[in-house]
Amino acid sequence: MSQLVGYLPHLRTQVHTWIKQHRDARTFSFDELWQCVLDSFGLLDGVYCVVDAIDELNCEQTDFLLRRLVDLGQMRPQAVKVVMTSRPLPQIQKVLNTPSVLQLRLEDRQTNRDISLFIQHRLRQASDISDVTRETIRKSIEDPQARDRRQSLR
Repeated sequence: MSQLVGYLPHLRTQVHTWIKQHRDARTFSFDELWQCVLDSFGLLDGVYCVVDAIDELNCEQTDFLLRRLVDLGQMRPQAVKVVMTSRPLPQIQKVLNTPSVLQLRLEDRQTNRDISLFIQHRLRQASDISDVTRETIRKSIEDPQARDRRQSLR
C-alpha cells in the first residue's frame, strides 16, 4: 500500500482523509484496505503484485488472503500480474490448485545444487574456519547422487 500511495493521488487523498479522522492505521479493516488496492490497480495499466513467503504468514486468514490474491490476478489478467512464493505446503497448494494459477516448482536437486555452490563459495572466503570443519561442511552439502556414485566406485 505504501508503494502505491506515491503513484496514485486518489489513494494519497484517501489516506489523508483517514489521518484527518484521527484513525489509527491498526483500526483499518482488511476490506477497506483491500478496496483501496482494488481501486488503485483498476487505474493502472500494468501492475506486478509480488507476495513473498506466503508460507511464513502466521495468521488464521491465510486461505482467505490467498483466495483474494487469486481473485486479484483474475480481475484484469492483462494488466495485473500476481506472483507469490511459498514452500509447497499442502494447505497453500490446496487453495492455489485452480486452472487460473500457473504453478512453477523449483526442482529440489537444482535448488540444493545452487545452495551448495553458494555455501562452497562462502567457505572459500572464510578464513576463520579450520580445514576439518570446512571438509565436514563440504561433505554435508555434497550432492547425494555424486556421493553415491563415488562410494559405488570404491
